[in-house]
Amino acid sequence: MKKIKKLLYRPAEIVLKVIPLSWKSYCVHRVKQLLKGQGNTSEQELERQTEDFLRKEITITFWGVVVLMVLCTIIFFSRYFLSDDRIYERNSFGYGEKEIPLVLERDGKIKEYSLKLEEQRLSAEELNELYSDFFEKLESNLRGRNASLKEVTTSLQFDESLEGYPFEITYEPENSDYIQWDGQLGTAWGHMSSEEVIDTEILVTAEHGAYSRSRIYEIRLKGKKKDGRKTAFQKAIDALQDKEERTRDNKSFRLPTICNEVNIQMAEKKTSVLGYFLLGMFLLLLFSVHKFLELREEEKRCRKEVLQDFPVIVHLLTLYMGAGLSFASSVRRISEDYQKRQRNKKRKYAFEEIMRMDQLMRMGVSQKEACVFWGKQFQETIYQKLSLTLIQTISKGTREARTLMENTEKNAFLQRVDRVRKEGEEAATKLLFPMIVLLCLVMVLIMYPALMRFQGF
Repeated sequence: MKKIKKLLYRPAEIVLKVIPLSWKSYCVHRVKQLLKGQGNTSEQELERQTEDFLRKEITITFWGVVVLMVLCTIIFFSRYFLSDDRIYERNSFGYGEKEIPLVLERDGKIKEYSLKLEEQRLSAEELNELYSDFFEKLESNLRGRNASLKEVTTSLQFDESLEGYPFEITYEPENSDYIQWDGQLGTAWGHMSSEEVIDTEILVTAEHGAYSRSRIYEIRLKGKKKDGRKTAFQKAIDALQDKEERTRDNKSFRLPTICNEVNIQMAEKKTSVLGYFLLGMFLLLLFSVHKFLELREEEKRCRKEVLQDFPVIVHLLTLYMGAGLSFASSVRRISEDYQKRQRNKKRKYAFEEIMRMDQLMRMGVSQKEACVFWGKQFQETIYQKLSLTLIQTISKGTREARTLMENTEKNAFLQRVDRVRKEGEEAATKLLFPMIVLLCLVMVLIMYPALMRFQGF
């Protein structure tokens, strides 16, 4: 396990040696500042945590880039070398159609077109349902946007299936010059005058396996002028649709390269391999930034906790020293009480430093040196001022020490009140935007029924 971990960390060690010294110094200094406010016990421990943090971040980023490049390479080869882009698999029966985006090209002109690839047909199976009201329901769909089949002026709707029925529907117009096989009105209809009326028929067959039943629908067309000439692109589209219809029994559909002198190309894919790579790099960058932000938030949380614990520490020191205990005994009592209360709870940085100061004094360090060292461990000036006050109390004696500590306790209490007031104001400011949103929602809920009622009048 250690060998694998060492192998994984090896690229990070190389990167740390290769990167410019100025960048490395800045990163190390910044991480040290953030970790220093989170209760590190010694300079050696701070150095170790800084090195571990940077090594872990570089390792995750490096191997993330490697995995991303491998995946993009696999996608690239599977897309452009291992597969035939001109062969498409149809959906199995019951799973609907799929669309193929195409680019038609001829004489420098380009047209985008989506070819619909229908699902695969069923093999022979027994028919377990009756036709009952199938054709009656089909008639309402067949007329499309027309008022009825006796007054047709727009295209008919040729549905390939109806919801709730397993039948495959085919349409056979009597005259394709008037009604085409796809339900569009034909060329002959386009040459009819607006007063002219033509009667024709459509044979509709509903099939399921080896079973089928047909019905003839009488259609009355009303004329409307229309230009029936087809462009080269439209001819190519018709040819593609015709080939697609003729090959519906096949699972695969091969796209031709040229159709009626029109070049057919595949439309560009939505996302390229480079896009995947850039997206992966962006996610890795976000992950690294997120880790640094977490470290920064943890440092802010610790500093906020230290400020909250300051009045408590001053109060305990004032209480014990006012009761006649020496400074060393007061610190020892605070340390012992904290150890009893924090056995299964989260550590508090300020009280951890109290324990450390107690250990230094037990090891023979003088009280003044222990106070100076304790104050330097905090970035907040109030602790540094408190350490100077404690040094004065040690030098001046019990009575003056009590007066100094009482004044310090009063100032700490006032600072705590100011800090709580400031946090309350910030919380009220943060709640302002949600309150505005709620006000807008309430206004909408009140005004909408009234507006709808006035609209009814």
